[in-house]
Amino acid sequence: MILPEEAHTFLRETFSVSKKGTIIHLYQFYNEKDIDTKVKRDIEKLTSKLRKVKILDIVKCGPYSPRKFRVCIDIKVL
Repeated sequence: MILPEEAHTFLRETFSVSKKGTIIHLYQFYNEKDIDTKVKRDIEKLTSKLRKVKILDIVKCGPYSPRKFRVCIDIKVL
């Protein structure tokens, strides 16, 4: 899902058509200092009511502005 600004708003639809084992690449923007702590908390908050998931990887994909990065979060549907 490569729409970083609003990709999280499509998670309900994404999970409704996802099968067990599906890997979702979710892109979001985060401040550099928040990547380690806020990403996991946000994903758990967004997915807790939808599906059981596991975060496989968190990767900084590139700068968006000073100290703000586009981050790819690989999520596996369990």
